[in-house]
Amino acid sequence: MIDWVIPSREQLDFFPLSSQLGDAGWWFDTAALAPEETADRIIREAPDRALVN
Repeated sequence: MIDWVIPSREQLDFFPLSSQLGDAGWWFDTAALAPEETADRIIREAPDRALVN
């Protein structure tokens, strides 16, 4: 059995991952986006944001 722990909005606002990892990732809030909108944004912004070494 998988037991999921989902943080509340207050917990997420208190300790955002971006403050800990800084610029080591591509951070954007997809909570208000539909899956199709999220995919469209990733495709649209990947050439500028997704740097590959």
